[in-house]
Amino acid sequence: MLAWHGTLIDINHFPLYIMLLTTFALILHKILGYFGIYSLVIELHILCTFLSATLSTIALFSIVANPQVTEYLLGTWVLFGNLRIEFTFLIDDLAFVMFFLVSAVSLFVQYYSYSYMGNDPEGRRFFSYLSFFVLAMYILTASGSLPLLFLGWEGVGIASFYLVTFWFERPNANKSAMKALLMNRYGDIAVIIALAGFLTMCNSTTLLSIEQFNPLNEQQMAFDLLCILCIIGLTAKSAQLGLHTWLPDAMEGPSPVSALIHAATMVTAGVFLSVRLASVFEQSTVAPTLCSALSSITVMFAACTSLYQNDVKRIIAFSTCSQLGYMIMAVGASHYQIAMGHLFTHAVFKAALFLLAGALIHAFANDQDLRLEGGAAKDLTFSYAGVFVASYALGGLPFLSGFYSKDAVLECAWATHTTAGTCAYICGIVGAFFTAFYSTRLIAAGYSTLVRMFRREAEHTSDAPSQMFSTLVVAVFLSTWIGYATAEKFSPLMPALISNSNGILPRHFDVLDIEHIPLFIKVLPTIISNLGLVVGVFYYYYGAPNRYLVKSKQVFFHFISNKWTIDSVYREELGRPGLKVGTKWLYNKVERGLFERVGPTSLSKVFRKLAGYTSRAFEGDVHKGLSGMLIGTLILFLIALIVK
Repeated sequence: MLAWHGTLIDINHFPLYIMLLTTFALILHKILGYFGIYSLVIELHILCTFLSATLSTIALFSIVANPQVTEYLLGTWVLFGNLRIEFTFLIDDLAFVMFFLVSAVSLFVQYYSYSYMGNDPEGRRFFSYLSFFVLAMYILTASGSLPLLFLGWEGVGIASFYLVTFWFERPNANKSAMKALLMNRYGDIAVIIALAGFLTMCNSTTLLSIEQFNPLNEQQMAFDLLCILCIIGLTAKSAQLGLHTWLPDAMEGPSPVSALIHAATMVTAGVFLSVRLASVFEQSTVAPTLCSALSSITVMFAACTSLYQNDVKRIIAFSTCSQLGYMIMAVGASHYQIAMGHLFTHAVFKAALFLLAGALIHAFANDQDLRLEGGAAKDLTFSYAGVFVASYALGGLPFLSGFYSKDAVLECAWATHTTAGTCAYICGIVGAFFTAFYSTRLIAAGYSTLVRMFRREAEHTSDAPSQMFSTLVVAVFLSTWIGYATAEKFSPLMPALISNSNGILPRHFDVLDIEHIPLFIKVLPTIISNLGLVVGVFYYYYGAPNRYLVKSKQVFFHFISNKWTIDSVYREELGRPGLKVGTKWLYNKVERGLFERVGPTSLSKVFRKLAGYTSRAFEGDVHKGLSGMLIGTLILFLIALIVK
């Protein structure tokens, strides 16, 4: 801790200052827009993000030297009977790590977008969405109570909807954003039910109180159910198998949006939730096993599916699903520090990959189809080198950032000595093979002149402009060494950087297990990754051209390219029958039938008939009118006497 503790520049106050800076940028944006001053709006957002990144960097280096936990109670949010929900921020080492990641990646994205979106007439609106997205993520990571965490959780979802529909004139963008919003609703419902359950069981919504809660034997089943609900929430937000379908479709937004959503913000919110509730998951009898099983299947699914995707950004999107599976795999093995370590390295090389993909798409006039690209290595020299580094960092090849964190995840899965851990390890190394394989495909199809498909000649292409280029240089450079630089900090053999990891139960984790893993088990992931690289090179660079386009009649090709037919099942088996039920029964029979006949339609008919009888009874005759008034007055008088 710096010597400034207790003053206005106390390091523990920095997250609050960062949130205020982002809020200030949004408010000033609105004020300047109201007065028609648009010239400095974008620069304002970038400046505030730069200051936020600087503060978070200073705070992170300070907290590494002296980890501590600080809880800020800003007031009571809700007070209703015995229900008390406090407006609380929890500032600890986990929050500082996430603040650094979010602010650094958002700085890259905004600076890159200044050039990438420079010709877009709605660029100011785009930057306001980015800042709102980042602010919601700050609230999520700094929240000290579950309701406040849920507020940030929902804010991130709403902001992503705005970003994906930024080009709202595109029908696919609107459909994709609606799909993301609806798929995440399942997870949101699960999280809010879990929130109510924790409030009932723990009599508190503050995270510190929930982390210290130990369920009784008779409470264990209900406690496990709450953990399962939290896992459903992270399944939706972190795009695990079953609720993942929104993530590839979210690529309809601009490329900088993809970099922000996929690197260190929205999709990592589920991983953050599991790490924040580490001590809660450790008390559960089913959560670790469920996380291991879910992540194993997701790693296999996403890695296989990436093989036959033709959209550049969709390939990287499915790789995000796969890498998030590795993070959840570490959670299932009770190695929360390693989960955060892989999240940290993944944020860097995945941001680099998406920004480089944006440069490639930009060079080919916004064309994202790999089959229409290729042969651009001469014109896009740096982008080619950058994609080479970032792709193989993703593949976990030796000495790149993904190598350190991914191998650590697989070692910890094996060290659990459980069936779930062993299966996770096997699925993980198979996923590593496919990752290196499709990384080679991405490089070969996008840049190599040896691979010829339907592509056009790369005419009038040029490398990224200077501003985009400088951002890419930093991102690619970090992809090469950030894993090595942070390996010790996130190692389970070192003092816990992530304080929640101290809540691990002895039955789930023994540090000596990692030290006594057989050498073959340690080096096997590296061997498999290199094998995937070698097979990919021979297959794509020296194989027959028609091998690249797998025959469309093959069952395996159909199954994998259709994403294991999960989207088709949802659409044909759930969507269409649900639409029929909704249209034929709920709308025609219930709403238009029962409700309208009993409700407004029936009442309107009754009153129309009464009005008709009344109008025909009087017909403008004064005597009939006076007689009616007298009769009505007598009736009211009799009613008053009876009531009295």
